[in-house]
Amino acid sequence: MITEKIDSEVLDVAGPNLKVVSTNSVGYDHVDLNELRKRKILFGYTPNVLTDATAELTALLVLAAARRMREGICAVENGEWKKWSPVWLLGTQLTNKTVGIVGLGRIGAATAHRLKPFLGANGKIIYTANSDKQAATELGATRVKFDMLIREADVICICCSLNNQTREMFDYDVFKVMKKNVILVNTARGPIIQQDDLIRALSEGLLGSVGLDVTTPEPLDPDHPLLKFSNVTVIPHLGSATLETRTTMGNLAVENVLAGVRGQPLPSPLEL
Repeated sequence: MITEKIDSEVLDVAGPNLKVVSTNSVGYDHVDLNELRKRKILFGYTPNVLTDATAELTALLVLAAARRMREGICAVENGEWKKWSPVWLLGTQLTNKTVGIVGLGRIGAATAHRLKPFLGANGKIIYTANSDKQAATELGATRVKFDMLIREADVICICCSLNNQTREMFDYDVFKVMKKNVILVNTARGPIIQQDDLIRALSEGLLGSVGLDVTTPEPLDPDHPLLKFSNVTVIPHLGSATLETRTTMGNLAVENVLAGVRGQPLPSPLEL
């Protein structure tokens, strides 16, 4: 699981009989790939099976943040739902907005497809990636530099993988140049955001609303300062949490193990 760190210490204890490592996830930042490569250990993961589930949740968080869902639920539960008012809990709609996707891979593209119908005739999708993406043509999406995306997007969805280039790429300097009413959603990995900087930016009113499925650490302490902001919605890493997806992931993880110990090609290997 993503909660287990597979490093040299674990591999040393496992010894030379270890033939294959299989993770029940699409992410693999918890695995030391260099050590696996050096030891010629096969590695399997579970891509392509959680795209729809994670994209659905990303779209859900965008809409929840835009329409102040957390505040509305709390208002009902805390007895704050009183006489109707035309200006109470006003959120924003996505019509004619600009959505920025950071990382237009499988999940990023699937998220953009789900959000596009909300954007109306004058909305647009922009994205950052290391190269032009084929999905962008169907989406009508435009590739831009990261600096441009964070300045122009009304909604920013973090859908990229965690690596040396993306770790803490969203820091205070980035938050300062975003639109003050921006909706920021992260369903990728917590460390892509410098969380202390996010708290500072929120305290200074630099962001409109935030939706997080991932944090640093996980789980968050109930008294964590991030949870004190009414415009922040945090859920407990539910991106792939559907019965259909988790069943498929588990089966694929097991199939990778069985193939590895039998000396057969893994159904879903990561090339090291």
